[in-house]
Amino acid sequence: MNLVKQTVKDINNSKKINFILTGGTSPLKFYNQLFKQKIDWNKVNLFLKDERLVNIYNKDSNYKNINSILKKNNLLNKLKPLNKKSTKNKNIKFILNSFKKYKTVCFLGLGDDGHFASIFNYSKKYKSLINLRKKPNILITDKVGKPFVKRATMNLSMLNCSSKFYLILNNKNKVNLFKKILDSKNIKMYSILNLINLAKNRISIFDGLNVKKLKVFLNKR
Repeated sequence: MNLVKQTVKDINNSKKINFILTGGTSPLKFYNQLFKQKIDWNKVNLFLKDERLVNIYNKDSNYKNINSILKKNNLLNKLKPLNKKSTKNKNIKFILNSFKKYKTVCFLGLGDDGHFASIFNYSKKYKSLINLRKKPNILITDKVGKPFVKRATMNLSMLNCSSKFYLILNNKNKVNLFKKILDSKNIKMYSILNLINLAKNRISIFDGLNVKKLKVFLNKR
């Protein structure tokens, strides 16, 4: 089953569902295919996992890139920007309340340096972001990554509210990078290993069109 079919199945099998969306270029083809599906989108709550703190009309804005696809499919007002205002307690409580009420699926990408969300191992906020003793939250990072800007990101505790994760490896380079990361076991260098160690039984990997459980992926290497 490919990622679009699996996601549609998740929607159809739920009275209501939350999707935590990943940014960057990797998932855009998937979003283009998903959001044109003729299903009841009122059943779906959309949240951004992280965002570069740039103008929402900037080409590097995750909100801009995803929202343009939503607009094409007449899905206006389905997604709100993620910014400094998102860190307010009122907004955090709203998101967590939705996570408690409904099943949550988190879509993941993989950065070229092994980061996920905006959790970079060299960020000044890194230890705070991956500390599971911290309550679920959205934090503002220092300037990191490409583009070199501040970012807003859900911390690991908030992402861990997800019932399952879909990791999108959309080309051979990303698949090979992921294998390298798993082989290294270097959690200090590759931040995504924090999530893998925490939620390996909840992660499905979409390598091309095929879905594989993380254990299956490991066994077939």
